[in-house]
Amino acid sequence: RAWLVLSGLLLGFAAGSKYQALGLLPFFFGCIAIQPHRVRNLLLWSVSLAIPCIYWYARNFLLTGDPFNPLGGSVFGYGNWSAADMRYQLFDLKNAANWPEWFLWPAALAPLSAALRRNPAALRLQIFAAFGFAVWLVTSHYDRYLMPVFPVLSVLSAVVMVQTLQWVTGRLPSVMSEKASSP
Repeated sequence: RAWLVLSGLLLGFAAGSKYQALGLLPFFFGCIAIQPHRVRNLLLWSVSLAIPCIYWYARNFLLTGDPFNPLGGSVFGYGNWSAADMRYQLFDLKNAANWPEWFLWPAALAPLSAALRRNPAALRLQIFAAFGFAVWLVTSHYDRYLMPVFPVLSVLSAVVMVQTLQWVTGRLPSVMSEKASSP
């Protein structure tokens, strides 16, 4: 229960200070929904999440009339932003769209590793990374907004690169001995 409350509080702080964290809500919600005592756990987690969030969203609403300022401007009206400001921000975000650095891409090969598929923790990391990447791809496609998933992608990439290096170096002696024995 303590971990559940802590995860709710920390995600609440993140979602209150940066809307990008709202993309993680479905993942956490899904993880809790598949556990036993899901109704009680979801209620406890939701309250823990709401405690730090409510301050920021209420503050935004009181100052601008939009709890999700400026993202909710089309619904709640624009307070300190205009529709043109919002259009420019989205245009600027679209122009900044890019891909993550090359050293994170080996993580995409993690599902091919039998060892990583058998390890429950590694499997959960892969699911989280795939979810985070999918949300990023659909929303911003700007590598800065993939940062919450960078640690997981880094770990998976490192494991895949080490396993690949072990496989290559394990094959080298047999390849070298075949070459040495051939005339």
